Amino acid sequence: MTHSFNLTFEFRLLFTGLIVTLALASSLPANILNGGALLAMMTFGMYHGSYDVVELNQLFPRLSLKVLAYTTYLAIALLLLFLSWMSPMIFFALFFFESVLHFGYGDSLIQSKWRHLESIARGLLPFSISGTFHPDEVTPFFSLLLQSNSDVEIFTEMLPYLLIFNVIAITLLTFFEKSTKVLAEIVLIAFCFFLLKPYLAFTLYFVLFHTLRHLREKAEDSNIRIYRILFNPLAWSATFFVALPLIIFFYLNNEKLSWEIKSYPFFAFAALTFPHGLLEYFKKKLCKKKKN
Repeated sequence: MTHSFNLTFEFRLLFTGLIVTLALASSLPANILNGGALLAMMTFGMYHGSYDVVELNQLFPRLSLKVLAYTTYLAIALLLLFLSWMSPMIFFALFFFESVLHFGYGDSLIQSKWRHLESIARGLLPFSISGTFHPDEVTPFFSLLLQSNSDVEIFTEMLPYLLIFNVIAITLLTFFEKSTKVLAEIVLIAFCFFLLKPYLAFTLYFVLFHTLRHLREKAEDSNIRIYRILFNPLAWSATFFVALPLIIFFYLNNEKLSWEIKSYPFFAFAALTFPHGLLEYFKKKLCKKKKN
């Protein structure tokens, strides 16, 4: 069992970000806050995925394997984009389960038999809290993905039950695992999605918590200093190559674009989460194999 009372760096950073955001929310217009959140996601948030370019280069040094790896990576994303058009329900189900597993296992701390429960509880938090307490904000998001009012109703009716599962899971973890770090992180993330609108909450969580933990673990697995991960020229080049044109395009055409047009980049990023998750799984298995 874990008996640590030290709060993680990610917890402290997210807590600070939450306090600052709540203070700014009372004094700044919503469009400025949303614009700042978009900028953070398009830079630091996107860097999280752009680092895959570095990992693919490291895993496949030979040019032929590198081309095959990049082709496979993009092919998976394109296949999922095609699926989102052919069967939105299947695409949403895959996106939901992949997100729960990726965020849950990516952020988990427990190494005992309770790790799976902690991971699922963490992965469900953004959906269950936002969907239960901010239904007006998340319904358009679900409608965008599912493209069916009946399917949206089915899923939104499930969210309170997911929240009940979260409460039970947290109670079990508190009783059996007794990890202050885990409990503190889960409660803070829950408060984040309860107090803030989903878009702001997810930006804070993704940029200040999930991305930082993700990159810090990469540094530990590769046995290199964290600054070499945070300031990798190739990853930042890939980030700005994609982000800058999108930021400029949306800034210049924001008032003219319909909601459907604005949603296209989201579908692309959602599809990219699948090869990103697979690469993370493959890399972790490889690191464990090398350590053994």
